[in-house]
Formats: sequence, C-alpha cells, structure tokens
Amino acid sequence: MKYIWLFLLLLSSTVLSAQHQPLLSQYMLNGLPLNPGFTGSREALSVAATYRNQWSGFDGAPTTSYLAIHSPLKKEALALGLVVSRDEFGVSKTTGFRLNAAYRTEFYNGKLSFGLSGGMKQVNNAWDELITQDAGDLAFQAGEVSNWLPDFGAGVYFSNKKWYASLSLPTMTAVRYTGGNGYDTQLVAGVSHLYFNSGIKLPINADWEIQPSMMMRYLSGSSNQLDLNALMNWKDTFEFGFSYRSSRQVVGIVRYYLNPQTSIAYGYDQNFGSLSRYASGSHEITLRYDFIFRTNASSPKFF
Repeated sequence: MKYIWLFLLLLSSTVLSAQHQPLLSQYMLNGLPLNPGFTGSREALSVAATYRNQWSGFDGAPTTSYLAIHSPLKKEALALGLVVSRDEFGVSKTTGFRLNAAYRTEFYNGKLSFGLSGGMKQVNNAWDELITQDAGDLAFQAGEVSNWLPDFGAGVYFSNKKWYASLSLPTMTAVRYTGGNGYDTQLVAGVSHLYFNSGIKLPINADWEIQPSMMMRYLSGSSNQLDLNALMNWKDTFEFGFSYRSSRQVVGIVRYYLNPQTSIAYGYDQNFGSLSRYASGSHEITLRYDFIFRTNASSPKFF
C-alpha cells in the first residue's frame, strides 16, 4: 500500500505544462489518450480510433485524431500500449506517438493500474500564414518551423465490473515557445492539466441501466472544466445520453454495438457561450474493437 500512496503523491506534485491539450467528449469510450493507467484495462487486445472536429465552420478550428492500441501481457500484471495522435489548430499541426506501460494489481474486487507513457511529438507551425496587425513583424516571418519534442505522462486507474476511477497527468512536459525556431522544454514543479474522472453502472431492470460519469479537468493558465454525463444502456446493444460541460456546452452521445466486441459512437457538442455566434457545434466519432477476451471480465464494458 505504501507504494500506491507514493505513486499518487508523485502524480499530484510533480509536473507540467503550458500547452494546448485536445478535448475529448467521449473520454469514457477511449481512455488511453488521457491516462496511461488505462493500458490493458479492456482485458483484451483493444483498438480504438477517435476523430473530433471542433467548432465546425470556424476557420482554423481544432481537429483531433487518436489511434489507441493496448493489451495485457500473458503475465497480466503488465500491459503495453501505443497512442498515435494528430492535432491541428490554426497554423499549428502536431503529430505524435507515445508508448504506454502499466503495472496492474488486484485491488478491491477489481484492478488497480499504475501507468507511464513516453514518446515524441513533431510540432509544425506555419507562422508566415498568419495575418498580423503589424506588417513585417519579425516574430512571424520564420516560415514553417518544425520541432521534435518529448512527451511524457502518468496515471492511475481503477476499475471493476461496476465502477471506475481515473487520475492522470496526460502530459508531463512543459513546453514554452521562445520565438522563431526555438522551444524551451523542461519538467517543472507544480500541477497543470490534471484530470480526474469516474463512472458507475446502475441497473434499472433486466434491460436497462444508467451509466453516470464525470470528468474534472484542472487546466493551468485556463478555466477549469467539469463534465457531468449520463448514458442509458439498453441490453448492451444501444446507448444514448447527454453531457453538460461547465464551459456552457451540451453534448449528445449515441453508441451502437455491432456485436459484443465492436462499437461505434457519435457525439455532438453544442456551445451556448459567446463562441456560438461564430461557429456551429463539434462532431466526435469513436470506433472501438476488442479482440478475443482473455479473462472473464464483464463483456462488453462501457469503460
């Protein structure tokens, strides 16, 4: 137990950054990009792909793509995974990969997992495509600048057949743009971009259950966010529900299981803040496939 508290202390007191973090509304369906502790939790070789088109109709709006692959090993205390990502925002494009490793142990009728991730990201900024107020500004005449940067993360994840909880630092690398071709990359003390989320299954009758969940995002240098969600599940075949985000967004989600191992989900975010005057909603699609289940874990799991 002392090692558990040591890991939690390290996780909550060490880290991070001043950089843009992509937003996912369907975090409960593809948890690996946000928490390396999620690695192996599907108890099968699992592949999930998510695409998000944010603020549709807004010039330069963010688009985000994730491909996540992970599996427990034969010795189930260890699990490995890979996340490949692509993020575009204005004149900036970021492509990266992270290798994940998790140590898992039996805990409270479930699995407690400690995960670490490490990789690289390539950041491309086409500064000369920007229209500046002051013509000839030297800070924006560097042309297209490309940099390779390290990317590290850590997380703790617990789940059993009824509920889950997740605490993570999706990135532990503080990146500061210094102008021109330069980035300053370092690990710093303090906490930034700390994510906590949890969910539970509540049976209603033989056919229906409700799946409430929540996500808290502590974002250094920005407004913190809280998501409150509720999905209705019918016979492990069809789900629908809504989320409310504290930044004045409402999200509708539908999910269909083609079979116990394959599901596809669609989410639509509607912004009711000031941005709604300039852009329509956001679209998000997640496709997930689990290969042959290796344990007698509940199938399918909504998390």
